[in-house]
Amino acid sequence: MFETGSVVSYGMAGVCRIDGEMQQRVKGEMKSYIVLKPVYKANSTVYVPKDNEKLMSKIKPVLTGGEAEEIISEMSDDNIKWIASDNERTQLFKEILTDGDMKRVAKMVRSLYLHRQSQYEKGRKLHAADEHFFKDAETLLFDGLAHALGIKPEEVCGYINEKLAG
Repeated sequence: MFETGSVVSYGMAGVCRIDGEMQQRVKGEMKSYIVLKPVYKANSTVYVPKDNEKLMSKIKPVLTGGEAEEIISEMSDDNIKWIASDNERTQLFKEILTDGDMKRVAKMVRSLYLHRQSQYEKGRKLHAADEHFFKDAETLLFDGLAHALGIKPEEVCGYINEKLAG
């Protein structure tokens, strides 16, 4: 199903290399795990229990170069409408990050970026929770795009700006 050495996307861990499988005794019972090493987070390891369908379903293929280019080209088209209710917005952002659909993550990043710019123009800051969501979503998106495009995560912002300007 998953080959050691292949690269996948896994939830908030982002782009990961499959490092193999392992067995671990938990509460007297042997459990099997897939071991993931996040590509852009040194010294980090994720253990995914093979018997947990919900967690296993978070292992997805990484973006292709074509998919990455499509996501970037669509970033300026439409955005997630800003939700005034903190609770509703928090729920939506958690759902988007948990789901890991990169098109939705990209729209979330763009929406938060535009709202942050609007707040700065008014002499205000982005709400702390929204800033946290922005950083998490941006990291997830930039890691996925960087891998697909063969560039470093820190080069993604410039790449996106260049593509949207051109």
